[in-house]
Amino acid sequence: MKSMSSGLQQIYDELIRLSRLMTDMERLSEAEAARFTVHIKRVNMIQLAEQVFRNFQPMAKSKGIRMRFMNPNVPCYAEVDRDKMIQVVSNIVSNAVKYTNDGGTITLGVDWRPEATIIYCHDTGIGIGPADLPYVFNRLYRADKSRSRFSGGVGLGLSIAKALVEAHDGTIEVESEIGIGSHFRVTVPNSYKSLKSSGTVHKL
Repeated sequence: MKSMSSGLQQIYDELIRLSRLMTDMERLSEAEAARFTVHIKRVNMIQLAEQVFRNFQPMAKSKGIRMRFMNPNVPCYAEVDRDKMIQVVSNIVSNAVKYTNDGGTITLGVDWRPEATIIYCHDTGIGIGPADLPYVFNRLYRADKSRSRFSGGVGLGLSIAKALVEAHDGTIEVESEIGIGSHFRVTVPNSYKSLKSSGTVHKL
């Protein structure tokens, strides 16, 4: 009976895993189609980042992780789809919390340039191996668990983030070192100037 119970549990766990994978694939497809349905308006990027910061503070605290927010103390406005940018930053911070151990630190901040706004997230987590680093934004990429924090997962969260950032004509980059931590940087133009003629842009 114990063996049968264990087998049923394994089947149940696999069904849950497949269900989550299908959900993530749907989200990725939606993200890749975001360029056709972006709702652009002028957004206070500091307030946006602070909202994500507050959302993840309880989770970080429960793991013994210190979170810091770096305010540039200058106005930071950009023309973006607010909901989609919140998803981008949330995906990055969620990963940081997941792969940072008790006693670690996560820093979320905003920087401003005349042409672009930068939102960055630095963690003191377990890091990403150099062999895996070029592929972390690829869909379904699964790294060797001996090398990278992406073991056991399929990396769809970062694929979704990349698709959403590109829908804003922006870029997402990462620097990382095993045992030291990771630094993610999202850069979006302050003025939305997409030339994707096939897209539907709602500018509010």
